[in-house]
Amino acid sequence: MDTKDLFESLVTEGSAANDLFTRYGGQVMGFSQLPKPAQQSILEYMRGGGSSSKEVTGREYGLVNVPMEALVNSIMTNNDEIRDNFENFDQYHEWYMNNTDVKLHKNARPVTLSPYDDEVLQDGWHRLNAYYHQGLKTVPAILFV
Repeated sequence: MDTKDLFESLVTEGSAANDLFTRYGGQVMGFSQLPKPAQQSILEYMRGGGSSSKEVTGREYGLVNVPMEALVNSIMTNNDEIRDNFENFDQYHEWYMNNTDVKLHKNARPVTLSPYDDEVLQDGWHRLNAYYHQGLKTVPAILFV
């Protein structure tokens, strides 16, 4: 089974994550094969859920670099809460930056795509908004598979 087939068998068919992963050439790999920033993002996210290091390092993840414009369009298409409350992503972004504690990041740590069909991001809203603010053209993203 190749990377694309493995990924698609593990993620909700037709989900925004599946579309972004496939369209932008995502790859499935083990934890140790991921770049260090991706490993850090996963460890930080999983630490909050009480996962053991073996649970984290013993599984596979999807990794993809998504153009910011494609990610923003996917969010505006698939996230009802944002779409219903803001005219566009710029308006949402302005609200987010004024109402949350977003730190600007020097190194682009991945956001986490959601495997479900009713949301695009599972984690990393602060990072996404920081990258958008900084004008990053491509966003690294991981997906738990």
